[in-house]
Amino acid sequence: MGYRLKMYAFWKFGVKFMPLLFPFYFLKFQVAEVPFTAVEVLVYILFCAFLLSGVNVKRVVKEKMFWFAGAFFLAAVISTFIVPASLSKVDGTEVTALIDAMGVLKGWVFMPLLYFVMAYFSIDGERDKKHMLVSFIWSGVILSIWAIYQVASGNYVTSDGRASAFYESANYLALYLGPICVLSLIMTLEVLRGRAWKKLVFLMPGFLVLAAMFFTKSYAGMIAVFAGFGFYLMLSKNFTRRFKIAACGLAILVFAGLAFMQVGTEKFESFFELSERSQSSARLQIWHASSELISEHPLFGIGLGQFEIYYQWKMDEIYKLFTYEWLIPHPHNFLMGIWLNFGLLGLISIIGVILVAVKRVHVGDGLRLMISALLFSILIHGIFDMPFMKNDLAMEFWFIIALLL
Repeated sequence: MGYRLKMYAFWKFGVKFMPLLFPFYFLKFQVAEVPFTAVEVLVYILFCAFLLSGVNVKRVVKEKMFWFAGAFFLAAVISTFIVPASLSKVDGTEVTALIDAMGVLKGWVFMPLLYFVMAYFSIDGERDKKHMLVSFIWSGVILSIWAIYQVASGNYVTSDGRASAFYESANYLALYLGPICVLSLIMTLEVLRGRAWKKLVFLMPGFLVLAAMFFTKSYAGMIAVFAGFGFYLMLSKNFTRRFKIAACGLAILVFAGLAFMQVGTEKFESFFELSERSQSSARLQIWHASSELISEHPLFGIGLGQFEIYYQWKMDEIYKLFTYEWLIPHPHNFLMGIWLNFGLLGLISIIGVILVAVKRVHVGDGLRLMISALLFSILIHGIFDMPFMKNDLAMEFWFIIALLL
């Protein structure tokens, strides 16, 4: 009994503070030529302790969420093994497509789902959820300090002068920080509502993540953050109508101010440019090619992690030399990305996961409503980008789903 209690305490502690480590998947190594990340190995260790602790897992049979999650995993397995051993890129080079797909299955699907299962069993009331949210916030603070240092030193990783921390793209940083920014804004609002001025010192983490989000210059990220914040503000019963109107007015002014600061910049001007190469015109091409691929592979999709290869062939077919973007790993849209990677079963099951989670939210449940605002911001961001197909983003998604149960 003592051994099982120790195992229980170990995995529960690890799961609770795991969100702090979500972004650190870049710590990698190989065992017998099989790549692993430090976060992945820690999840496996915790899951072994979870099984040894004697937790009664039979209740998952009664939980509708796990049927949808299981269907999603099945779709991922099917979408892995429809991938051929190798594929030819447009330039004629051969890639180990099946091995790449198995890596996606292992790191972006299997490992996050294991964490999701453990998170579901580890959460025992609001206190555990709050501890996990604090860990989540501090993971964003670490990234934000890194990003702000880049801005202060001028030592950018990206060539376009946008903060990215250790990510290869500023958009990746914006995708991860988005829900944390929403959480920080809501916490700020709650502190101001309660007039607990002594607690303002605890809002410094929120200031850092919001500043880092601004320095990513991700318009989609900023839209998603304000959408998530507005979602919570409008549905929460903690505020009077007058307060909501005032807060919305302030949010609109801040948003307008941020937009005004971008006027005249190359990125802002290109945002409205559709006839020449810009982010907007490139996305339209990407969505066009993605819709064509979906119409050609509606049932099983194209397989896990194969989008860039299929995309390049399709772009060569449709646009020839007039392609605005060439190296695109994802279709810049959540639903399109899920459909192409996981097939129709994957799309239906992930929609089921989201609907089951949302049904647990009641307007009077302040904490769940706050967490649902994080999910809402992810879905809004998913209109313009792919907030799932990546180690930390997949962990973030399933973490938020677990908190809503």
